[in-house]
Amino acid sequence: MAKQTRDAERTKQTLMDVSRRIFSRLGYEGARTELLAEEAGVTKAMINYYFGGKKRLYRELILQDMQRLQKKLAEYVPSNFPPDQKLKRLIDVLSNGYRENPELVRILIREQMSGSKNLEPRVWRSLFQFYATVRNVLQEGKDRGVFRLVDAHATHLSLVGGLIFYILTEPARETYAKSGDLPSTPDWNEFVNHTTELFLQGLSTSNKRREGK
Repeated sequence: MAKQTRDAERTKQTLMDVSRRIFSRLGYEGARTELLAEEAGVTKAMINYYFGGKKRLYRELILQDMQRLQKKLAEYVPSNFPPDQKLKRLIDVLSNGYRENPELVRILIREQMSGSKNLEPRVWRSLFQFYATVRNVLQEGKDRGVFRLVDAHATHLSLVGGLIFYILTEPARETYAKSGDLPSTPDWNEFVNHTTELFLQGLSTSNKRREGK
């Protein structure tokens, strides 16, 4: 029984890992169930057995990836940290999560562009939780007098949008750099550090904020 359980979990994980790559490349509609099964080395019936079909597999995949990222956020951003350090940690978690799982980034962008028609309330709530975290940190910073008043939604879009844009346009920027049309892009860590400092400087109520403070 234990071996059967391990085999089942291994099969489910393989299906998720393979499906993540295919969904990110072809989108939900383009990723045929036959292709998912073939690439994972299973039958279509096994997708139905373990997940109840392609759509449920797709939704469960996104939900689990988002929940892992949320767990890291909760662990890495202690409630007793000052607001500026919370924001720095939050950017670290998001940037590391996006970089480690670019397939999820591409899947979510495809969904946003299509009006999130293939998602469900559980996934929406998971997505909205990240906005809520940014909003709460900004509000705490304002209440403590360390952040100026800004629009939380606009700040969230600016932060997430910049990180995602870097990842999605990386192949094109490499091509442009090779042709000499653009200078080489800062590497990922440099870009994240730049983004972090840009937000902390822009939000600070003090014009004398020093790097790393």
